[in-house]
Amino acid sequence: MYLIAGATGYVGGLLADELTARGREVRAMARTPERAEERFDGRCEIVRGDVLEPDSLGPALAGVDVAYYLVHSMGRGGDGDFVERDRLLLRSLASQLSIALENTRLYRQIDVLFRQYMSPDVATALLADPGQAALGGAMVDVTALFADLRGFTAFSERSSPQEIVVMLNRYFGVATPSVLGHGGTVVQFVGDALLALFNAPARQPDHPLRAARAALAMQRSIEEIAEGNPGWPRFRVGVNTGSALVGNIGSTEMRSFNAMGDAINVAARLQSIAEPGQVVIGAATLSGIEQAAEVQPLGELNVKGRQEPVSAYILTALHEAAADLPVPFREDTGGPGWR
Repeated sequence: MYLIAGATGYVGGLLADELTARGREVRAMARTPERAEERFDGRCEIVRGDVLEPDSLGPALAGVDVAYYLVHSMGRGGDGDFVERDRLLLRSLASQLSIALENTRLYRQIDVLFRQYMSPDVATALLADPGQAALGGAMVDVTALFADLRGFTAFSERSSPQEIVVMLNRYFGVATPSVLGHGGTVVQFVGDALLALFNAPARQPDHPLRAARAALAMQRSIEEIAEGNPGWPRFRVGVNTGSALVGNIGSTEMRSFNAMGDAINVAARLQSIAEPGQVVIGAATLSGIEQAAEVQPLGELNVKGRQEPVSAYILTALHEAAADLPVPFREDTGGPGWR
């Protein structure tokens, strides 16, 4: 919809004519609706208001895609070259406005699709600064959350592809909001597994707490679904904190936002240790939430691919004091990028 503000005269009428002829919806804003109704003669909706008065803009702008404020009238009506020049100018203006509206619509579609195929924080950072799509990255202290389904292979053997997709979409449909709602970034889905990061790309001083909250919230949501589907596998979650290389990995033709390093590998190993329904965290994560966490120590464990043992703990709950701490949705305390 177009809003023509401050125009009840000749030029406003011409512009409304051109836009309505192109099938566009038009709304006129005027201090004197009676005069506007007489001039536009039912060709568009009339709203009372003054473009110079902020209080009148809210209702007038509802549903408007493009607003155009006409400062003065260029023609006086009647016949002649001057009027024809005005008509040509208004036709050109209407054409440009139509193109602008179409571009806006297409941009919104692309923006929505863009954010559906990558985590909102990553999409926001790339839209704000496309240069951040360059290959490479930086070492960042992050908390990684790994989750996968124990028993997925057996479930796949006895289920149809359609049943598998339904199950995965139900689970990821509650797991993803659990991550995003605590400021995390979903890096990737791989089969039945999910990898999420906290403190990248948005900087979050309390990232261990955010990840712990997200992990427990995820398991609670999954449990509600699993109760109604006893044959479905259950998630197990591993959380670990440490330095990782975070950035764009791939090739010039195709790349993705990702993270790699020992801290990420350990999070994956902790997830493999966890039983269905459990959240297992590493020592570095525990040190960041120690005053709030209730845990069961698992001791020093030898994990695949690592020479040194790993201290692991089952996270069972967070104290009320921690639950009451505010965690703004995707708060960005260190700039939108990961560089």
